[in-house]
Amino acid sequence: MKKQVGSTRNSINQYFKCERKRKASGARQRRTIPDEYAFKREKIRVAHKERVAGGSSSKEKGFRESVEGQLSGISKVLKEFAIKMKKNKKKKKQRDQRRGRLNSNDRKYHKP
Repeated sequence: MKKQVGSTRNSINQYFKCERKRKASGARQRRTIPDEYAFKREKIRVAHKERVAGGSSSKEKGFRESVEGQLSGISKVLKEFAIKMKKNKKKKKQRDQRRGRLNSNDRKYHKP
């Protein structure tokens, strides 16, 4: 029975170790950025729906307009978010320069 407790503890520790590594690698920050490809896919899916529906009944027209409205709203939010991210990056870079932490080829500021 004791052995199992040990192995369980080890697996739990292993899990937290992985979690720590993942956090350290900055995976969490990268995951929170809205995926523009997902946004494009959504757009394509909506366009496909429209083509399949084809008809021009008032209900479908309404649906189409509401979807277009939603999409434009999403793109607006994405744009604002991108601008905010850029500003934050600039601020961080300036702060790091002031504190003398910045190398000319720092990966943090030159992501491909």
